[in-house]
Amino acid sequence: MKNKILVSFLLMMLSGLGVYGHSTSDADSLKMPEKILNLPSEIINEGDRAGDWGLPTLIALRYGLTVDETVDERLDGTFSRQAAMKYLTDLYAEFGDWDLVYYAYLYSPTYVRNLQLRNLSIPQPKPEVKRPAKAKIPDKTKTTDNSKNDNKSKAGNKSKTVTYTVKSGDTLSKIAKQYHVSVSDLKKWNNLKSDRININQKLKIHQ
Repeated sequence: MKNKILVSFLLMMLSGLGVYGHSTSDADSLKMPEKILNLPSEIINEGDRAGDWGLPTLIALRYGLTVDETVDERLDGTFSRQAAMKYLTDLYAEFGDWDLVYYAYLYSPTYVRNLQLRNLSIPQPKPEVKRPAKAKIPDKTKTTDNSKNDNKSKAGNKSKTVTYTVKSGDTLSKIAKQYHVSVSDLKKWNNLKSDRININQKLKIHQ
């Protein structure tokens, strides 16, 4: 009973976080390209992702799946696919481009929006890309080898280290998305052997 109340409360909160979770269109009618339908083979389930489609907990809850201490419907192939199709449909409704949808699904919609605000382009997805966190997003202005070196030099000058204090409800995945880094990098920078973190723990984040 307590878990049902908690899930209901989370769904009420999530209803105000965005337009996602309200799709009524037929996902199959969009004729999704093969690279979208093959997303399960591209996803590494780390952090709070789970299931064939690697749905994060909050996304699963938005699309009506039950995720609690006793049941995780993301592990059901049918439920996981249905939720993923609805999510992909909503992403396409926002971005209108399957390449953008591809990266929004692997990272997050916020990640793609930030790239657009910074006028950075997203490359054509390659079949060998297995870990989204390692994908490189080249600047549109990169045209020669010299410009690549210049951009690397500028990026090095702007790099900095942030110290983050863990708050209640934080997870490594949540913090990684907030700072646009990978969970594996967070663990490496802070010598973490597992995904477990504690309140008031200090984490180093390199940007």
